[in-house]
Amino acid sequence: MNSDWYPNIARQSSDSAGAIVVCVESLEDMRRQAARDHALRSREGVTRIPPTPVAVRVITGHAIAYTATQVLVEWEAYGDWHCRWEDNWQVKRV
Repeated sequence: MNSDWYPNIARQSSDSAGAIVVCVESLEDMRRQAARDHALRSREGVTRIPPTPVAVRVITGHAIAYTATQVLVEWEAYGDWHCRWEDNWQVKRV
């Protein structure tokens, strides 16, 4: 790998392929955290909770926050991660 093209990746590890995997995982973690933060800031009166297993219609995931009328649920489906506010009457604790 040419370190001029990827200077940060080349410095992170002597194994360039391993460094790319680390960077991609770090970027995915940052993307998820940014999406959670955006969702939490988008509502008033949010209370954060430890991840709690829930079912929403046919989806199973984890509730991570709630308001008086909605629950913030995150889940993985088909290799992709999702985070969305759901009406509390549709969320059932598993």
